[in-house]
Amino acid sequence: MNPVTCLAEPSEQALRSALRQVAPALAGAGIDLSIRSQSALLPHRRGSAVLDGAYVVKFAWSEVAAGRVRGLLEK
Repeated sequence: MNPVTCLAEPSEQALRSALRQVAPALAGAGIDLSIRSQSALLPHRRGSAVLDGAYVVKFAWSEVAAGRVRGLLEK
């Protein structure tokens, strides 16, 4: 399993690049992207996306926020 880390930026392009690495079959999916403010404090730099109306992806674009997402996954 690949480690959870942050995206370089909160963009569809960055998300697709990550998907190509961890879930190649979803890299070409339709993406409905929802991000928090780009000026948010580091712990809050995260978002989510719905892929083809069937999958939800949670992501972060800071290491601090990635740690919080990791914590959610470990619960």
